[in-house]
Amino acid sequence: EVAGEKLEADTTVLAGFVRKKLREKFLEADIGMTGCNFAIAETGSMVLFENEGNARMVTTVPKTQITLMGMERIIPSF
Repeated sequence: EVAGEKLEADTTVLAGFVRKKLREKFLEADIGMTGCNFAIAETGSMVLFENEGNARMVTTVPKTQITLMGMERIIPSF
């Protein structure tokens, strides 16, 4: 219904549709929000691994980027 057409119940097809729709939203957003895999206390660095490509847009396109994480993800140094 959202697509305006019948989509196959196939992961690749559905992911492609969602990626296209979300990309429009990402490009219009004023802020981006991510989690992180771990952060380094000594430098204030955050490390984020991703495999979908969305994190790159969320962290570079908007003027403001917010990262949420639990304290258990903080390591002392590299």
